[in-house]
Parts: sequence; C-alpha cells; structure tokens
Amino acid sequence: LIEPNKNANQDFQFFNGGKTPLTISEARGNCHCVQAKWPDKPIAGGDSAVISISFDPTGVTGLFQRTVMVSSNATRPAVELTITGEIKADPNKMNSPAENKHG
Repeated sequence: LIEPNKNANQDFQFFNGGKTPLTISEARGNCHCVQAKWPDKPIAGGDSAVISISFDPTGVTGLFQRTVMVSSNATRPAVELTITGEIKADPNKMNSPAENKHG
C-alpha cells in the first residue's frame, strides 16, 4: 500500500551462479511510469547484485501491476520482474461530508 504521491520502489537481488560474468544490457519497464537501474559492470560468477525498480503512481488508483523485462547474456537471456501493489486513495481528491450537503 503506497501513498498516491510517492513512488513505489523495489530492489531485486540476484546471484550469478555461472562462471561467466553476467552482463545486463537492458531493463525496460512496460510503461513510462516504471524506471529500472541495473549494474553497469559485469557481475562475476559467484557474485550478486541488485536491480532497482521505481514506479511513479501519478494518475493511477487502486491495484497496480507493472513489469520490467531484463535482457542479459545469461542462458535465459530475458527475465521478467513484476511489482504489484495498491495505491491509497488520495484524501485530497475525495468528497468531504460537508461538500455533499445541500443547503
């Protein structure tokens, strides 16, 4: 559950279980509201690293699901990461009881 005016951020830690350095070439969100940061240097075999995803909820209400497609030189060259959550209702955009009175 996130505030309507704050980004949702999620880190995905991963491990290179191979012997060859892992190079991430791209991490692309499924909309302009999703940004990803990934290591710009190869991850050596046996090392771990993090891909950070940030979702800007501007204009979104209720439940959301966004994905990031990660491309690399791994045996499985494309992996999809998913973030899900719910945006709290913005109290500033809700009608107050006083506004609903007719008088």
